[in-house]
Amino acid sequence: MAGFNFERDLPHQLAAVEAIAGVFDGVGFSAAATPVQNNQLNQNIATLKANISSLQKANGIKESVQITADDGDLTLDSLILDISMETGTGKTYAYTKTLFEL
Repeated sequence: MAGFNFERDLPHQLAAVEAIAGVFDGVGFSAAATPVQNNQLNQNIATLKANISSLQKANGIKESVQITADDGDLTLDSLILDISMETGTGKTYAYTKTLFEL
């Protein structure tokens, strides 16, 4: 494409990647047939919730009711993480970099 200039590792891209990776700080992973069957993640729901809550506060995001409620409300089935960015800001790069970071 004429005039297209791809830039990577921009501050807003790195912030998105670090936020998603930060959800899993201190959680650990183990081999599993499916992500839902990952016992180590299932055993660390409280850590996941604490990490999400901390990231929400740090980024000025209103805390989700599901995250602050009793432990039974957050399950791996309901754990959906998203990177929301404007068009042309490098979402695809941020998504791909996140996959490699995880």
